[in-house]
Amino acid sequence: MNKSVKAIIYSSILLVSGSIFAGVCWNQGRADRFIENSIELLKTNQADQRIEVVSLPSGESFSVLLEHSCCSGAGFDAVVIRTSDGDIYTSKKNYCGIEGFCGEVVTVGFQNLSELKVYLLKESYNPLWCE
Repeated sequence: MNKSVKAIIYSSILLVSGSIFAGVCWNQGRADRFIENSIELLKTNQADQRIEVVSLPSGESFSVLLEHSCCSGAGFDAVVIRTSDGDIYTSKKNYCGIEGFCGEVVTVGFQNLSELKVYLLKESYNPLWCE
């Protein structure tokens, strides 16, 4: 194989690798912006059709706002949860839309926020306390 063919192959590999890296970084930034915007929206307690509110038997509740790369075409996964006592948890966990979240998280059958918070920490959610 001559030098010019090798140079073309190496250049092509670098170009493809660079494109993949740039795409990953771009989506990472979008996920971070989604999380920041979702936190601000959930803090307002305004009604929004994208927010799912889950009531617990204790009378407490939590709100969920998520983005899923396959369902929405956003290219990233992100979840923000705000509990009725003001705590916020974030993750870049992949759920297949709100249905997937409810099927995996809500069906656990939490009785109160304490049980939910223990679960979220075990699942590596990032706790952010705002109040």
